[in-house]
Amino acid sequence: MKMQGELEDEQALNKALRDMHRGPVMSQPRLSLLLLPPQVQELIEELATVEAEILCLEKRIQDLKLDVYSEKKENKELEASIDQGEEERMMNPKRLLQRQNHLPCDADNDIIKMRSEDLKHRSKSQSYADHHIVKDIQMNSPRTHASIGSSMEFSSRIHSSTFSDGTSRTQESKNVQETTPNGVSEDLVKCLMGIYLELNRSSREREGSKTVSKLSLTHLKNASFKRKSVYDHNASNLDPYGAVMGTSLRDIGEYKNFIHITRTSIDVSRLSDCSTSLVNLRVLKEKLSKVDLSFLNHKKKMAFWINTYNACVMNGFLEHGLPSSKEKLLTILKMATIDVGGTQLSALDIEGSILLSPCEPRESVSAGESEVRIQQRYGFRCVEPNLMFVLCRGDWSSPALRVYTAEDVVNELIKARTEYLEASIGVSGRKKIVIPRFLHKRLRDFAEDEGSLIEWICSQLPPVQRCLQLKETAVEWLNKKGESQLKKMIEVRSHEYEFRYLLPL
Repeated sequence: MKMQGELEDEQALNKALRDMHRGPVMSQPRLSLLLLPPQVQELIEELATVEAEILCLEKRIQDLKLDVYSEKKENKELEASIDQGEEERMMNPKRLLQRQNHLPCDADNDIIKMRSEDLKHRSKSQSYADHHIVKDIQMNSPRTHASIGSSMEFSSRIHSSTFSDGTSRTQESKNVQETTPNGVSEDLVKCLMGIYLELNRSSREREGSKTVSKLSLTHLKNASFKRKSVYDHNASNLDPYGAVMGTSLRDIGEYKNFIHITRTSIDVSRLSDCSTSLVNLRVLKEKLSKVDLSFLNHKKKMAFWINTYNACVMNGFLEHGLPSSKEKLLTILKMATIDVGGTQLSALDIEGSILLSPCEPRESVSAGESEVRIQQRYGFRCVEPNLMFVLCRGDWSSPALRVYTAEDVVNELIKARTEYLEASIGVSGRKKIVIPRFLHKRLRDFAEDEGSLIEWICSQLPPVQRCLQLKETAVEWLNKKGESQLKKMIEVRSHEYEFRYLLPL
């Protein structure tokens, strides 16, 4: 027995060391680390601290590079604006007026008109002053002071107008700088969300039905019928992935607050009613075609491409129809394209070549020289396993759709992962742990085998009462050390390819 215990300890140590070699220390299952000797745990904690410091230093270097570039760009623009201001002050009114007349007619017409009128008045006033200046000096009348005061006041007004115009140009330049690639991608997803909500027939009907149901339910005496009606009305919200089995209900966390957009609730014939949103969509797509991603750091690139991918898929459904099968979905993902900085990219290009997170095996996605070029131009330096919890293909098994920001994308990825696991992992009536197929296919991204995958899932679930049953079942599941017993305790839920979006309120 003693030798058996030592063997198990050595096996646990060997497994932990292989885990350390496979990926970052901070991403390893915590339950496995607790089985190690204290000295090894201390060494691993020190290694995790070093990894965290390295990541912080790399982030700092990227931020400093971006700051240097931004400062150089601002200094160059400031020098250009100063030179332009000096040039305009050296011009005589006639040349300035001629230069302004060459500006486009559709840009600042009111300002151009005001400047022309002011310059005409100024020229007229100046000629009048030249004609009467000798007479005014000889008479030394109060009118002289009045004319001088009026001329000074008018000159002051001209300089004030010029300064105001310079300020407005500076503000316009600032607004252009604020139109960043990340801002465009975020606005694009928000715009498409708005279009889908407008097309959702039940979005408005639900508000009316709530009021009617509140009035009618007060007159219902059959409590069981009342409970059944309420449950049926919110069934998909209570269990979007079919993780809650049996008669017991379980709080699935944040996913119960999402709006469900399905094939039956979408009214495509109302697309013409979204004319304003469609105009905004065209404007944003035009901006996206002109973005420059050269100086984005890793976090900004990640948030940008997540939003751009999700927007590309959403736009593809509007253009090519809604999927009903795996084959139809893959066809739409190949056809759905979007212009990013002058390059046409499909959803599959972004998914497999840039984000390096294909939802399907690589052999099912066409590969070639163009894919290699795209990966070399846009691809990330490292693979991010958590992307699978944020890339939304618009099918029934996909995660919820959100907008991701460059400032907090790392925490948003973790939040999306936690909430998806909480809503999609369940316990069947036969005490089996139910796992989505697409998570089971990517098992090697997070664990070595099914046992360590369950450990990892439990370590990611929030420490709240609603997850207690799942964790207790997992502990019981893990105590069955035999591999044959473990396989009998897991159930893989098939992937559903029917169209659906889960949108935040």
